[in-house]
Amino acid sequence: MTKVICLGNQKGGCAKTSDCLNIAYSFANTKGYKVLLIDLDSQGSASLNVGINVADENINTIDELLGAYVKKEITSFDWEDVQNFIYTPTYLTRKRNGNNKWETVQEPFGFDIIPSALPLSLVELQMALVASQNTNGKINLYYLDDLIQCIKENADYDYIIIDTPPALGSLSMNAMMASDGVIVPSNLDIMSFRGIQSFKESADYVQSLAKQRGRDHRGILGILLSLYSERRSVDKALEEYVHEFYPTPTFQHQIRESSDAKRANAEGVLFAQINKKAKEDFDLVCDEIEFALNDKEGWEKKTEEVWQEIKKSREESKGANA
Repeated sequence: MTKVICLGNQKGGCAKTSDCLNIAYSFANTKGYKVLLIDLDSQGSASLNVGINVADENINTIDELLGAYVKKEITSFDWEDVQNFIYTPTYLTRKRNGNNKWETVQEPFGFDIIPSALPLSLVELQMALVASQNTNGKINLYYLDDLIQCIKENADYDYIIIDTPPALGSLSMNAMMASDGVIVPSNLDIMSFRGIQSFKESADYVQSLAKQRGRDHRGILGILLSLYSERRSVDKALEEYVHEFYPTPTFQHQIRESSDAKRANAEGVLFAQINKKAKEDFDLVCDEIEFALNDKEGWEKKTEEVWQEIKKSREESKGANA
C-alpha cells in the first residue's frame, strides 16, 4: 500500500526541501522502494535541485495539472495525462566504460518527481477564488488528494513525498489532507520553531476531517531537526527546548550540519550522496518514519524513552564536570 507523507513548516530556509529530496533518495536507494516526490512549492526548488529546468516550456509542471482541475476544465484526473507530468531526474557522474576509461554519464537519482513552477502560486489564488464563490466559503482540501488517488490506482509507488511551500495556505492544507502523516522540519533556531504550533493546529484539524472520512491519518508524526551539531551547546539547549515545550514528538535522529550540504547543491547532487554521515542520518530517519506510520503510539513511546535516557546522560555528564 502506498504511503504518503508531506514535509512542511511556515518558516522558509529550515531545510524542508533538502530533507524531502534526501528522504526520497534514502527510501529509493537504501530501502529499494519506488518513490514519487511531488514538488508543491511554487519556487520549484526541489525540481531545480535535481536538474529539472522548469523554465523549459517542454517540461510539464503540476500547476497545469492542478490548475485545470481547480478551474473545472477537467472533472477528473486521467492517468494517461498524469503520466506526462512524472519525470525521472538524473545527475552527472563519472564512470569507467568498457575500455576502462572514465566518461561522464547521466545516472538517475532513483526516484520520480512531479515538478513545480511559479504559476502554482496562481493556482493557489484560484483555489481561494473558487472558495469565495461557494456557499460555505471553505477552500476545497481534496484537490491534491484526488490527484494522488489517481496515482495510487494506476502506479505502484511505495512512498509519495510532498514538498510544501513555506506557508499555511491552500497548497499546504491540501498536502496535509492527501498525506498519511506530516513531518515538520526545523533548524536549530527559535525563528524556525515559531510556526510549529500553528502548523500542528492545522494538521490536527486536517486529521480530524480525514478521520471523519474513515482515513487513518496519523497527523503530525514529529519534528525533524536539521543543521544539528553535537559540539554546540546551544543546539543541545534548543533540542531540549523542543522536547520539553512542543506537544509533538521529535525524531530521535537529527540531520547533522556539514558544508557538504551547500556543495551538493552546487554540484547538482544530493547531500546524502556525497556525505556518509548525512546518508546515515537520513537512513535512520526513514526507519523512524516507517515506525511512526506503522505504529505511531509505539514510536512515540520509544522516542520519549530514548530522549529521557539522553537527558539523564547529559545531566550526569554536567554533574561530573561541575
